[in-house]
Order: sequence, then structure tokens, then C-alpha cells
Amino acid sequence: MTAEVAILNREAVALAADSAVTLVGLEDLKIYNINKLFSLSPVEPVAVMIYGSADFGTVPWETIVHEYRHKFASKYHDTIEDCALNFIEHLASFVQYTSEQEQKEQAKIVAMAELQRLRARVQEIKGASSTDKPLTNQLQPLVLEQINDRINELKKMDPSIAAGVSTDREEIRLLADNWTEFVNKYLNGLPINDEIVQMAGSMVEVSLRVLPLDIWLPWRSGVVITGFGKKQLFPGLLHYSVDGVIAGTVRTRQLDNEQITEQQPSYIKPFAQDDMILTFLHGVDPAYTELLSSYRVSRDHFYKRTVTNLVQYFENRMESPLSDEERSDLLDKMEQMKVASLQELDSQINSYQSEHYKDIYSMVEWLPKNELAEAAETLVNLTSFKRRITPRAETVGGPIDVAVISKSDGFIWIKRKNYFEPKLNPRFLEHAHDLKTDIQVSTIDDVKE
Repeated sequence: MTAEVAILNREAVALAADSAVTLVGLEDLKIYNINKLFSLSPVEPVAVMIYGSADFGTVPWETIVHEYRHKFASKYHDTIEDCALNFIEHLASFVQYTSEQEQKEQAKIVAMAELQRLRARVQEIKGASSTDKPLTNQLQPLVLEQINDRINELKKMDPSIAAGVSTDREEIRLLADNWTEFVNKYLNGLPINDEIVQMAGSMVEVSLRVLPLDIWLPWRSGVVITGFGKKQLFPGLLHYSVDGVIAGTVRTRQLDNEQITEQQPSYIKPFAQDDMILTFLHGVDPAYTELLSSYRVSRDHFYKRTVTNLVQYFENRMESPLSDEERSDLLDKMEQMKVASLQELDSQINSYQSEHYKDIYSMVEWLPKNELAEAAETLVNLTSFKRRITPRAETVGGPIDVAVISKSDGFIWIKRKNYFEPKLNPRFLEHAHDLKTDIQVSTIDDVKE
């Protein structure tokens, strides 16, 4: 896991990333320090940050960035969007390092996750609707309904269904030696027929094409590309999810595309473990905000039942009952009073968060480069400090790498960890200086002295 942040204004971009990476699947969880922030070009003021999986297939992201820097050492891009697209297209060069068997296993895990999600959803509805065991002819329509709902939900995640792999029925079938048996296994306990098997395949096909973010996959990486294009005075940022390789195609999905303009002069974006940074920005813990949303739904149901019961209670004690028109009019008036009072409360809560956010953004707009860097480092430190003083695994920590990108100065390291002692490697540092690689150049002067 990790914590990263990008802070942009019209002059520069400040980036900060911790160094922790968590190894899962071992007997004991282990955490190491790795590089997640890189200069993306020797000639352009652009950078890339990585979070999530440290590898793309079997190739470390650091190696992929290194190869990109050499392959496009003298290339300029008009916009940061062009640069980001070029980097994402560069990933196709590494498809060969993910075997067909690995691709099949990845697709199989996606299918398993979708089927298990479907099964849990059907059982949840079945349990909430009745204590009686539904008949097969009642349950099969529910399963089909939930499959169709999931397909529509997936399509809404990416209406174009353009970024990702396109599968066909044969590829779905090849996920397992026996697709019908595969579906039965992961929809265990639900009645299956041929139509459900076919629709389950359609659901998996869309899931493989769309790259759903609500399913956690261990090989998924986040890729953040930011900086200035040749024809851009102000910086921009693009954010992608990269989900390995299936059917010989890189699975990617663009999540954000932000550009600093006269109308949007500043922008702050946290990545990965963002809870503490969002708390600082909004003045409210994100978990509390989610709880508040759930509370609003429950509150509305509660008030509606209460109003109806109160009207019924007092009507029962009246000498003559209300007419249907009178009852409807009374309920409407009470509903309007309820809505008005709750909207005022919600407006005050939303206004607090909005004003808190705007105050920070208005200051970031004018921060000089050194203070942008300090702000980025401090925000990552907040998350690291929170993890350090809580009993959970310290999945954010280690040295924090900090860099600033500007149109005038290019990519500048503010803080950069080295795995070796610079003074013991003068020849390497001289070579790095000549090639303008990711070594902090200021250490070369120290060596010379």
C-alpha cells in the first residue's frame, strides 16, 4: 500500500510519495521500501507516480519507466494528454512478459469475483425478502435480474467500453475447461439453467472489457502522469488504472484528466490511502461522510413513517375522520416542512465542507514551488503518522520522495532516497548526470568536493 499526492497550480506541480510496498500472500505480511515517483523524460517537464502493484505483469514499473525514458529520450509532446497516451501505449511492449496461462488465470479471477459477487447479492435479497425458502422458479428470475443489473452497472462505469480488452464467447468459454461447471461452482446454492450460464458469460465479458474498480485485484496498479506539454503554459494530470493483460491486450481505464486553467487555478489529488489527506482537505473524515449519506437515507424513511403514523394516530382520535383530500393535503404540507428543515441542515453541512476546501485551494493557487513541495510532503506524512500510531500494519511509511515540476526548471528532485552511498559511487553519479536520470544531481557536487 502507499500514500501519494499531487498538488498543482499555474506555476508548478508538487509530487510526494512514500516508500512502503506490502507483500501479500506470504506467511507474514512484509513491507519494503521502493521507488514510486519518477521523471518520465530527459527533456520534458513530466513525471509519473505508481501505486498499487509494483509490477506490470512480471516487469517492475521502474524498469518500464527506464525503458520509456530511453526509447523516447528526445521526444516532445504538445500536451500532457499526448504524453500520457504515449506512455500507456508503451505498455504494449511488455505484453509478451505475461504468459497466456497468466492471462487466463487473471481472467478467471475476474470471473470468480463477479460470480461470487452475484451470489452474495442474490442471497442478500433472498434473506431480506422472506424467511421461507424460495422455489427454483422464483429464484431463477431473481438471478437473471441481478445479472442484468450488474451488466448495466458495469456499462455505466465506462459507457464507451473502449479502454480495455474485448472478449468473445470463445475466450469466455476457455476461462474454464467446463464453463457450466465453473458457473455452478461459484454460484453454489443457486439454481442454474442454460440461460443463466449464458448471461453469466455476458456479465463476465463486460467486466473484462470495462475494468470495474469495485473489484479488488492484487495485480492492479494506479498510474499518475503529470506535468507540462510543449504547447501548455499550465500543468495537467492524468490518472489511469492498469489491470494487467488479458487476451493479449493491456487493460487500462482513465480515471481522471485535470488541467490547470484560468478557471481552475489549483488542484489537489491524493492517491491510494487517501483518508487522512481527504480529512485535511474536507475537514471531515471520509468514513464519516459515507456514514452521513447512509444516515440521510435512513432518516428520510424514518421521518416519512413517523409523519404517516402521527396523522393516523390523531385521525383515530378525531370525531370525524379526514377526507382523502384532507389527509393527502396534510401529508403534503408535513412533507414539505420536513424537506425544508432537513435541506437547511444538509446545506449547512455541505457549505462547511465546501468552504473548508475552497480556503485551501485558494491558498494553493499562490504557493511558490518550495512551499508546494513542503505541502505535498506534509500531506503524505499525515497518513504515515496515522498508520504509525495505530495498531494496524504500517502500510504507509519509509522515506518520502518529493519532486517539483515547472515549465521553467523542468523536473527537480527536492528529496530522493538512494539505496547506496553517493560518495562511494562517483562514476555512476557522473554517468547519471550526463544522462539526466533519476539520481538527485546535487549529490554529484558533494562527491566532487
